[in-house]
Amino acid sequence: MLYRRFWILSLLSGVEEAGCSPIELKRFNILAYLANAVAKCYGVTPLDPTVLKENDGPLYPELLWETDRLVGMGLVVVSDIVVDRSKAVRNVSYSISARGLSCESQCRSIHREFARIGDSLRSAAMAYSRNRLSLSIESLKNRDGNYADTTVANGEVVDFGDWVNANATANSIDRLSEKISLSLDSDPSVSVNIYNRYLAAFSAKGLAE
Repeated sequence: MLYRRFWILSLLSGVEEAGCSPIELKRFNILAYLANAVAKCYGVTPLDPTVLKENDGPLYPELLWETDRLVGMGLVVVSDIVVDRSKAVRNVSYSISARGLSCESQCRSIHREFARIGDSLRSAAMAYSRNRLSLSIESLKNRDGNYADTTVANGEVVDFGDWVNANATANSIDRLSEKISLSLDSDPSVSVNIYNRYLAAFSAKGLAE
């Protein structure tokens, strides 16, 4: 539970650092999926190596539940709340609070492994944030190694490391690193950024057409 909350704070910290706070609910789910999918490239074990594939995009119910707990603790701030006629929340945006930034920083100082994981998650979040306006659900459906898998239907689980020992997204980034002559032991941020731009280019192409 605490580790999951550290993941959330690190991701939102990266979004904040990129100057892209707050992040809307659907985009937050996309970010969470991509962070899990590329974690292997940073030498980090994915928090959730599966995701529920929905027509509206990736969905992580547990992540959202924990995020709401962080809101209650004053570590995350909600805004742009949209409710329907039954007063059920249909949409919301999240941003990390000053207290949340301080908490994330304190966690990172506990052990260098936390600092390394935090740096990796921030990097993944910033790579997504730079392309968030173009990187859509359609981008994932058509270009992402894991999510575009046509053998997995909507409503089914995309497995990229739980029971199935395969992660097409991470493998694509590793191959990209090799092509641009980057050691797989070095910082993969360049390749992760290029991959996010590749995904975003699909939406940009669609808009141009």
